[in-house]
Amino acid sequence: MHGCIRAREGGVELRVRLMPRASRNSIQGYHGDRVKIRLTEAPVGGAANDALIAFLSRLVKVPRSRIRIVLGARDRSKTVWLEVGRPDRLADFLEKLIADSVDNRAGRE
Repeated sequence: MHGCIRAREGGVELRVRLMPRASRNSIQGYHGDRVKIRLTEAPVGGAANDALIAFLSRLVKVPRSRIRIVLGARDRSKTVWLEVGRPDRLADFLEKLIADSVDNRAGRE
């Protein structure tokens, strides 16, 4: 499992490198020890943070109320906490999503 995803008791910690003002919302693979996520929102007034939570909520089907930014709210490098009952299952799912995004990008290049 990549270092950006950590299953913990009660949830999953996800280390993110946010790229705001993108043309579309997407996972772009890895950026060092973080997953790179592109979002269309600008980092103004917390809009990009809200968009990140909404994006992750739709992606992994976890209610927005169970996702919060625990580190880096004012930075592009963030740590997000996803509160779930089966952290190992969500961590595996996230790992597969990121791997698929890397494979899809490699196929287009």
